Parts: sequence; structure tokens; C-alpha cells
Amino acid sequence: RGRDFRVEINRSRVSVAARSCGDEWQHLLRGELQRPVLTDECEWSVEDGSLIIALAKDGRLGAEAEWWTGVLAGEDTLEARTADAVAYAALEGLPEEERHLATKALA
Repeated sequence: RGRDFRVEINRSRVSVAARSCGDEWQHLLRGELQRPVLTDECEWSVEDGSLIIALAKDGRLGAEAEWWTGVLAGEDTLEARTADAVAYAALEGLPEEERHLATKALA
């Protein structure tokens, strides 16, 4: 349930806590984001018992801001130079203009 979570997202930080017992909260995630986000466009929800967080990347910072190697600063989970974005996301599902931009960015 949504009331069992506290999610705080600002431009450069995220904090997620879950109710553990009564009024006690346990932090699940807390830290500095790798890149800034657009806070008004970030969302979170609870679906089928899972917490879903959607961060809206700030694309005004250029192409480098579009591919993160992880969520939190210092916690790289992806090697960006060897990542295969085509395998990661099905480009054929994108509208033609977006598919062209994505293909160009990957070249």
C-alpha cells in the first residue's frame, strides 16, 4: 500500500523508506542521484506489492545525461561503453522519429 512507503525525490537526491513496525520507518534507498531529474515529472506507485519509481531524466543537460550507468552516484551497475541499448530496449516499438534519434545516439 502506498501509505506504507515514504518516497522523496528532489532534483539530485532520492529517499525511500518503508514502514517496518507501527510508526517506525526503515530506509530502503537514500542518496545522491547520478544526474539531475525533473521532479515534477517523477512518479511512484505500488503495483502488485512492488514499489515502482519512475525518474524523469533532465534531458536539457545533453546526450550524456540520457544514459546512466546506475541510479545513485558511485554505484555504477552498467558499463556504458559496452551496453547494447538495442538489446535493452526494443527500438521497433518507438515512433519513427524517436527510433531515428535513438539509433543516431547509439552510433
